[in-house]
Amino acid sequence: MNTSHAPVRLGLQINEIDSGYSKALVESLRDLCASEKISLIVFSGRAYGWPFGFEYQNTAIFSHISPASCDALVVASGTQCNFITREEFFQTFSHRSDLPRVSMSVVLTDTPSIVIDNETGFRAVIEHILEVHGCKRVAVLCGPQDNPDSVSRLLTLHQILRERGLSIRMEDLFRGDFSYESGYAVGARLCPPDFSGTLPFDAVVAFNDLMALGLMRRFAEAGIRVPEDIVVTGFDDVVRAHYSEPSLTTVRQNLTELGSLAGRLALSMIRGEQVPLVSMLPTEAKFRQSCGCIARDDYQHDAKLADGSMLLWPDSLLRDMGLERFTLEDDLVHLRQYLAFLQTADSIEAVAQSLRADLESFNIKSAALVLFSDPVVNKKEDRFILPASANLILHYDETVQGNGYSGERLINPAEGMLPGGWFSPRPRMLVATSLYHRDNQLGYLVYEPGDRTPAIYEALSVQLSAVIYSTWLFASKKNAEERLRDTLRDLESINRRLDTLSRQDDLTGLLNRRGFMDAAGELFSSSRSRSQNFMLFALDLDGLKKINDSFGHDSGDRAIQGVGDVLRRVFRTADVLARIGGDEFAVAALDPGGQLSSKIDQRIRAALEDWNTAADVPFVLDFSYGYVSVQPEGINLDDLISRADAGMYRQKAEKKKNRE
Repeated sequence: MNTSHAPVRLGLQINEIDSGYSKALVESLRDLCASEKISLIVFSGRAYGWPFGFEYQNTAIFSHISPASCDALVVASGTQCNFITREEFFQTFSHRSDLPRVSMSVVLTDTPSIVIDNETGFRAVIEHILEVHGCKRVAVLCGPQDNPDSVSRLLTLHQILRERGLSIRMEDLFRGDFSYESGYAVGARLCPPDFSGTLPFDAVVAFNDLMALGLMRRFAEAGIRVPEDIVVTGFDDVVRAHYSEPSLTTVRQNLTELGSLAGRLALSMIRGEQVPLVSMLPTEAKFRQSCGCIARDDYQHDAKLADGSMLLWPDSLLRDMGLERFTLEDDLVHLRQYLAFLQTADSIEAVAQSLRADLESFNIKSAALVLFSDPVVNKKEDRFILPASANLILHYDETVQGNGYSGERLINPAEGMLPGGWFSPRPRMLVATSLYHRDNQLGYLVYEPGDRTPAIYEALSVQLSAVIYSTWLFASKKNAEERLRDTLRDLESINRRLDTLSRQDDLTGLLNRRGFMDAAGELFSSSRSRSQNFMLFALDLDGLKKINDSFGHDSGDRAIQGVGDVLRRVFRTADVLARIGGDEFAVAALDPGGQLSSKIDQRIRAALEDWNTAADVPFVLDFSYGYVSVQPEGINLDDLISRADAGMYRQKAEKKKNRE
């Protein structure tokens, strides 16, 4: 909850901050909050059910709306009911019952709501184009089918036409989604590229200004003149409707008063005061060039009112428009330059280290960047649930020294979007927006916007999301490569150990048969290339069965190990020693000049005597052996093995004969 030393925080749930309708609401609430010295938190998150691409991901920011982030909530419900019904939206809204809230444009159950008088101003516009401009056949550009404002305006239009014996033909009824693009798309259907005729109706009544403006753009491209060939009207009276070519006849709903009243009601609820459950704001018709009431070359007058009075353009119009244009051009150049820099970043640290200076160059006075510990997959059919783990990467305001880079400070976003102490307690306006890439939620950005057009900040957030995701992919790829290198190193080490194990006898530590054949073969080839004698030694342990039977297999194993010990004493470290079977051993060695073979018998007897003297065993170790030392020319390794074996068997036979 809000603490006594911090300013009251008013939340605004809205679909975007950069359309004419949204900008008017945001500005009115910003001005109210500034005058009341309270903070405004704008949750910019599109609308539930958003059908276009992955922009539905923006609604994840609404998960932060709670008493931990704001003290009361104003909801632009009209923008939230474009793709779901009022009842469905109320279900998403009902869990916030512990938060004082006000609905704008749509009546929500048990919620103070401000609605627009859709009939008075709208009726004046329709009657005007029928009676003053003689329109007979009217086409309709509606909003989404279940949107309350769209339903109300369509019912009003039907009633007005019936009163005059007219009706709307089904083929003249078109639907958009209140966006400029959907109006242009309807215009493209009516005027395809090969269009060269005339339209079958006299007027198009659009249910908001943005759709009307998109429609007029396509008409202009197709050579259809407004109002000479067709009359077009809108609804809302956004700022752009004044400046369009031609300027747009429309219904003015006082968006400034709408936002201001909603804010005042929310503040009254915070103070515990009673507020009306439903409030209604009037609308007013404004007739401009798109119906023919203001001449196309008349830049003195803005609009004509229903009472016949004329509104003059302010004297500062052209100057202000020129300044806005050049400011926007400068902002776009600056944005392009920054986006070019962002493309070079290969880590989130590289982005964050300079992010404060970069954001401040766009007059963003304070900001916080939070990234989830890992991207969270959020499908369109899911309702996003905040993870319990995230990293505060950056935060700064006028009290923070340095670049504001926090490294990876762990927080729990489910406990609050803005933990205490992030920003100084002065009142401010903050915009909170989701950061995502396709169906991956990356985190969120909270910032205090400056005087740049909101579209610049929206574009900056989108590009920042893309860069964050690319750096995450780069880091993941780098980590994967490092893990792969580690795995390959481990695998190489394991393979070496496995190779050693596959060539080594476990009991004696000597080579096994496979290892012996490989190593002896290499030594045999070496002796041949050097023209040196090659010695092959074959050995068989005497009486292994008797040792096992008399003293147990442990003693038998000790006897086998003893043979290995003796061979190590007799032969050199460069010689190839192996246990090639149960009680069979072999040795391969280079024997230059027969030096080794001439001393082999003496060295074996001495080594056996030493071992038997030192070993504490119940048996006497002995073995039979045979060997051959020859120049390897004209002979192969298998022949030498056979000849050594033959010598070993002759010795074994002589021992047996002597025992008899």
